[in-house]
Amino acid sequence: MPSLSFLADEDDFRLVLGHLNSDPEVAFIVRDGPGRWRAVPGLEQFDVDRIALWHVPSGPLPLLAAEHGQPAEAIDDPWRGWSERYPGADRSTPYFGAGHPGIIWLDHNPEGPGTRHGVGISEFGWIGNYYWILGRRADPATEKFWKELRRWLVRETKAQGSKGDSRAFPSAFARIQAARGRDPDAEAAD
Repeated sequence: MPSLSFLADEDDFRLVLGHLNSDPEVAFIVRDGPGRWRAVPGLEQFDVDRIALWHVPSGPLPLLAAEHGQPAEAIDDPWRGWSERYPGADRSTPYFGAGHPGIIWLDHNPEGPGTRHGVGISEFGWIGNYYWILGRRADPATEKFWKELRRWLVRETKAQGSKGDSRAFPSAFARIQAARGRDPDAEAAD
């Protein structure tokens, strides 16, 4: 499953949010009451740690049946909201089944407890075509969106050391660079 890891503090997340808000193909799935969700075209800030992003051109979102094994229906109007019939184990996030190719997850982790620099690793995650054998292929527009998101992330971030390390947005990069110049005793004061 594809993922894009990066380091970003709250200042950097304003840049991430601005990018996502400016894309008319992206909707945020937000809580709309107990067991209720709805799609919104933008957010003012990230208030939760895990955010479902719906790539709207991917098509309708599934409304899972109350009984496991029953067929899903399409959510009539995600913008008006819906009540989940079959919630997932994590009730703080909407559930679309084992992986919906139109949903990209954003793990918002701006703080990294126990790190010298105080920045956590955040991530965009996407199921992609993992379930293609079951007939659940990603829409080509969503594949294109994912590739563009990756290119944007690379343009906006700097690599941290070796090739396999996470990339950092500007504010996080500055915090990491400042922390590298500290002695180990100063690290405990963070």
